[in-house]
Amino acid sequence: SIVTLHLHVLQLLDFEMFDSIMVCHDDPIIPLQFELVKGDPISVNITFDEQAKKAKFVDIQTLYEGTNLIEIPMPDSVLPGVYTCLFELSDGVIGYDSITLTLDVRYGTSVLTQRWDDVIGVKNSEYNGGFDFSAFQWFENDNAISGANLSILYLDKGLDLDAEYTVLLTRVSDGVSQYTCGFLPEYY
Repeated sequence: SIVTLHLHVLQLLDFEMFDSIMVCHDDPIIPLQFELVKGDPISVNITFDEQAKKAKFVDIQTLYEGTNLIEIPMPDSVLPGVYTCLFELSDGVIGYDSITLTLDVRYGTSVLTQRWDDVIGVKNSEYNGGFDFSAFQWFENDNAISGANLSILYLDKGLDLDAEYTVLLTRVSDGVSQYTCGFLPEYY
């Protein structure tokens, strides 16, 4: 008698992705992009740490549908800060591959406003989503601007329209310091 054996050899899972993701707190989703190097995943699991769960992030368990993009919903009331989760692909048979991700949730540029060609300001709590801040440090292209530690950045030479401006904000409510997303000034 003849026996036919159809053998499918599974490869150990391997994927690549950045271990730190920067997003703005007012983005509706956090896109997690990865590249599948080898293997046949059947599921994706994202498990948040306790701090992230307190911020209303919810663990995700879903089937892998062949796309290398997973979207995490941004909790409505998330406070800007740094959160951690475990991202895992599983083949359901011989194993999994995982990476610990840092989610750097920054203030959206909606907390900032530009006035003229030489001023960017942090909106007050009535207009910025209810945030009160006790400290400010402005940056131009990731370089601290000496003496720029007020809620308003005024540059007598004018804003550089080719530069990106951020501000490190310290919340009154909990003392946490976090950056804004990059702000690109416009010609006024």
